[in-house]
Amino acid sequence: MSAAEGPIKSPYQQGHYIYIVIPGGQQEYINPNTGESQLVECNECGPILVLADAYNPSKFYTVKSFN
Repeated sequence: MSAAEGPIKSPYQQGHYIYIVIPGGQQEYINPNTGESQLVECNECGPILVLADAYNPSKFYTVKSFN
């Protein structure tokens, strides 16, 4: 995920990956009195990258936050 870490290698033969980027700038706030949740602006919240092996995502995945 960085130049120092080098390319990622899959433990599986095909080596295909899937990913999703969750955008930053928002944070979930849960009102302690009512239990309601809402999204609020968050300048410190960076995007989150979820990367997984396409063959077996439950066994080989990583989550990286860019805060």
